[in-house]
Amino acid sequence: MNEWEWFGIGNDVASLSNDTPSGTGNSADLDIVDALGLPWLAQDVDISSLSVDDVVTLTASVREVRQFQPEFDAWIAAQIFMLESSDSGQILASGFAFFTNPNWESQSFGVTVPPNANVARVLFTPQDPSFGVG
Repeated sequence: MNEWEWFGIGNDVASLSNDTPSGTGNSADLDIVDALGLPWLAQDVDISSLSVDDVVTLTASVREVRQFQPEFDAWIAAQIFMLESSDSGQILASGFAFFTNPNWESQSFGVTVPPNANVARVLFTPQDPSFGVG
């Protein structure tokens, strides 16, 4: 999926779809029904040409397609983790937005580039109470 990588246990539950807010292009479908653990779709973006205190902004349009079930309500987290490198596990800064709307919803948020950050890891993570989060 063009530089995006799927992380999860179970069936391949990330796919391309033509369901988009504009009716053109593609979107990523993430299906957590057949996944175990906490799956996510991620991409590392090289930000080494940016300066400290620049702001990396993520704008995303997301919709939750599963029908609302109070005992099994899901949401999508969009996140940016600022890292020293793709191999680094230390998060230098982060930002996030949550999406729970069954209709397309657009949100933007920014993260200020901290010292030593060279990679912005962008993640989309479907979450629900069965994962023990939220």
